[in-house]
Amino acid sequence: MLLLSHMALHEVPIYRLLKEELLPNLIRLDLSFNFIKEIPLEIYSCSNLTELWLQNNPIEEIPVGISELRHLEVLDIAHTKISILPNDRVE
Repeated sequence: MLLLSHMALHEVPIYRLLKEELLPNLIRLDLSFNFIKEIPLEIYSCSNLTELWLQNNPIEEIPVGISELRHLEVLDIAHTKISILPNDRVE
């Protein structure tokens, strides 16, 4: 679990997380209440992620590939600028 809410982040510290090899083991990632405008594609390295909290960020879109997070159960995008989700298909 990684809680980064209310940290005044303007971007996801993805390269630091990759360096420390945290992404594959994350189950919950809370990035809420920051200033993040985009989600990097490397987020899909979180293969065990079940919860992704993005609320209260100025994010405009979820990158195509969200279906790569096959265990994802919670995706909170409340109070973001996201108006549509990508049309990914799990096969």
